[in-house]
Amino acid sequence: MLDKRVTTFVQVVESGSIAKAARVLFLSKVSAKAQMDGLEAEVGVQLLERTTRGVKPTTAGEIFFEGARELAYLADRTLAKTRATSEGERRVVRVGTSVLRPCRPLLDLWDSLGPDKPAISLEIIPFDDDTTSLNEVVDDLGRRIDCFVAPCDSERWRATTNILLLDEMPYCLAVPRSHPLATRELISWDDLDGETIMMVPGGDSPIVSSLRSEIKENHPGISIVGVSTHYDITTFNACEQAGYLLPIYHVWADAHPSMITVPVDWPWRMPYGLVYSKHPSEAMTDFANAIAQTRQI
Repeated sequence: MLDKRVTTFVQVVESGSIAKAARVLFLSKVSAKAQMDGLEAEVGVQLLERTTRGVKPTTAGEIFFEGARELAYLADRTLAKTRATSEGERRVVRVGTSVLRPCRPLLDLWDSLGPDKPAISLEIIPFDDDTTSLNEVVDDLGRRIDCFVAPCDSERWRATTNILLLDEMPYCLAVPRSHPLATRELISWDDLDGETIMMVPGGDSPIVSSLRSEIKENHPGISIVGVSTHYDITTFNACEQAGYLLPIYHVWADAHPSMITVPVDWPWRMPYGLVYSKHPSEAMTDFANAIAQTRQI
């Protein structure tokens, strides 16, 4: 087995934080830090630079990271092949889950297939919702995580991953509980005059780009405030504190206790689906084919 300190080091660099890496690997922060200190002591050079914003690899650390990541990949592949040779071994699909991209809907679909579904075991792997972490999950699909379910109107995702569309969900607005619109059953364009909506940049999502264009061209009374490429809980916190509205998907209705999700009288609906590698394992392929039997659109 690969030295656990090397595995932890790779995760620390990818996360940019010892604390985040510890959460992903189900370690305490103290244990993860001790592993990094021990690894640096054994290698004999400083591998990580600690800053007030997290950690980043030193020049030597970058070299070590590239080799360690390749070693971790080879170790994972070797272990998978070794296990696959064991007769009767159940195949495993590693399902990613986060606060805003929970795996529960996928598990429910899997359970709905009943006893005749393929002999595949599911391993649940948590990840963070911030843009850096999510991009890393997408780029590394097939390694630590095989798949996850999420709203998927991203042109980048469509170009670099496989996406199995499962449903289309209403594009709603999250409203602070104290906001007058929180009591509405349906929000109209007239209701939004004078309001501020927080939105991700246009370009990657055709739906977001279309909504941005509609607001700018036809609803000058609505202000738009930008946010990073992907939402995380801090996005909801910022909206709640500032009194802004936030376009969200119906699946996020209970994501933040201080925000109420209200339908809007507009035509946009967001595709929702299973995201997995362009080069999936046999187990992942069989899993996706089985899930395809449940698709609603």
